[in-house]
Amino acid sequence: MKPLILALLLLFSLPQEEPLKQKIKTFRNSGRFSVKYDRFEDRTYVRVGPFFVGGTKAYFMRGFELNMYAVLVKDKQPRQSIYLIFETQSRDWKLLKTRELYVLMDGERQTFGEGVRDSDVGGYYVQEQIAYLIPADTFAKMAQAKKSELRIGTIELVLKDEHKEAFRDLLSLL
Repeated sequence: MKPLILALLLLFSLPQEEPLKQKIKTFRNSGRFSVKYDRFEDRTYVRVGPFFVGGTKAYFMRGFELNMYAVLVKDKQPRQSIYLIFETQSRDWKLLKTRELYVLMDGERQTFGEGVRDSDVGGYYVQEQIAYLIPADTFAKMAQAKKSELRIGTIELVLKDEHKEAFRDLLSLL
């Protein structure tokens, strides 16, 4: 019985995922992409990342790690959303007090507020995750700009060409 249920689940989830997966295979950075269909919400999630974008990663948590993901959420309706998600792991809180996202795209400034934050405290570290909803046109500007700089709280970073290429690939799936 279990194999039949599993086969049916795969059968019903493949049609939404397969065209996206085929297109993603053509991307130079296809290994950074993942696709997941949620049949309960009738949404497809396309994730690119993680990208190590700032800080220093050191043993014993002397530094901190900042990973960035971009997630495209596609509904059956014409609604689509892009989220920029940052994750930190460090010995101290990085996003507790100041967590507004500022973006400079070739000198043009945009502000995205405080985002939605989640955190967890482990034995010797603090893990934080923060997500920002980014309008598609702004995300496209960020991906096309010669220089895109971001600041979350006190963390500043510059997007590399590989990040912007992955963002452009993600946008091509809209």
